[in-house]
Amino acid sequence: MRKHTKKTYYSAGLISIILLPLLCVLHLQNIKAFTQYTAMDVRMWDGTVDTAIDSALVEHVNSKKYTVVHLTGNNASDKRKLVDAQNKVRNITASKDSIHGIKFHFGPKSEYWTYVRVIDIMAMEKVKFYVNYKDDIWFANPKPEKVNKNTLSITPLTCGYGYYHRYEKEALSWTEVKQNIQKYYLPILAYLLMLGFTVIRIYKLNRNTT
Repeated sequence: MRKHTKKTYYSAGLISIILLPLLCVLHLQNIKAFTQYTAMDVRMWDGTVDTAIDSALVEHVNSKKYTVVHLTGNNASDKRKLVDAQNKVRNITASKDSIHGIKFHFGPKSEYWTYVRVIDIMAMEKVKFYVNYKDDIWFANPKPEKVNKNTLSITPLTCGYGYYHRYEKEALSWTEVKQNIQKYYLPILAYLLMLGFTVIRIYKLNRNTT
């Protein structure tokens, strides 16, 4: 019995079209197209002493013994200084030392990432007090409050920042998927048209050979 085989024809470039989405995703990841950017709100003290809180703030800052961290703009040196400074901040916070503090001074050539990194350290170490003023950020623990049963407890003042949001890697939500589709709808549309024309061509080739 003679066996009949049927040939299946494929359009030229089919493999390239199939691999195109994968290559596009790899390219977009390489250029960090899916990276999420967030922002943080920082309250800056303008240096005025108009209220009792301002006076208490000045008194608090002036009553501490500070270790000064000079950030000069040398990336390698600044990275080492900030790693060491974070350890000191952690130790001061853990020991509840209310005498010593750290003053971060930003020189004329210091880069913006160092400022963000200092704010990041304040958030990660959950410090209770720091203040921004001009080219400096002062960090120190407030004095421990005396416990008095007849008085109401007062929440420690956290000065220097309001709302801080750190980005944590999460799975893409449907909203983000839709945003990416809207952003790259022209390449997606072009790909779908190419794929559609290729499928139609394959169908015609196989139908003509039957």
